[in-house]
Amino acid sequence: MDTLERVGAEAIADLERYLWRHYQENIALLHDLRQGARGRREAPLLLGYRLGGAIVAVQAIYRAGRWLPHFERADVVPAMLADARDHWLRWLLGPRRVVDAILARLPALGLRVTFDEIDAFCYVDGRCFVPHPAPGVRRATRRDLEDVATLRAAFEAEYFGVPLERIERAWCLRAAEGYIRDGAYVAHRDGRAVAMVAVEAALPQLTHIGAVYTVGAYRNRGLAKGAVPPAALHRASPAEIRVETAKIYSAASRRNSAPPSVGCGERATASF
Repeated sequence: MDTLERVGAEAIADLERYLWRHYQENIALLHDLRQGARGRREAPLLLGYRLGGAIVAVQAIYRAGRWLPHFERADVVPAMLADARDHWLRWLLGPRRVVDAILARLPALGLRVTFDEIDAFCYVDGRCFVPHPAPGVRRATRRDLEDVATLRAAFEAEYFGVPLERIERAWCLRAAEGYIRDGAYVAHRDGRAVAMVAVEAALPQLTHIGAVYTVGAYRNRGLAKGAVPPAALHRASPAEIRVETAKIYSAASRRNSAPPSVGCGERATASF
């Protein structure tokens, strides 16, 4: 029987090779590692698990409580949980097969889930991407910080069911700063930003688009749809574009259909 070996930053090359083998499921962590190398993002605690000389699992734990695990073999989950449980964990993100295996083991550790969200992603082949032009769409700049923060607060309130008065403005401003840095696009009407699309993560092969939101009074005009193409292609022409298209919550169920004009077809789900 192979002995499980725990590795850390000293094996970063091996850990990154593992993550790149599964880049579609690890785009968030890979994006953070790339940004961290440029001093733009917090460096997480990175732990790897080696069996038979090969990395079979990796997990990242952030000081703010974000937890991004991934494995090829479920038999390493107990070791991953043993290493993670002593840290402050508040947000678990990963593909369903990974998250479900971890959630099933949490009660035995005295831990409980207070909120469970499932996001369905659609993938668009970059070669057949169909843009949807919309006047007034442009990349957000620092001048749009307040507007993007306001749209993020409205998005949080409507899609996550959080009362507006409980959403910290400072948190929204930090989120807006990240969106503007990494690539956010807004649609302007009547002198203000009324729709937003943000690049959540980007790799040469794949761009992940999220925070797609339009103020209620301006919906059904194609504004957010018009902001998706420039957001998806703002860095380069990725082979695939991933758009968050459906959200299912424990408290209520809400589904947002992917616009057919961008050629979406559901390919995967991730749990938060």
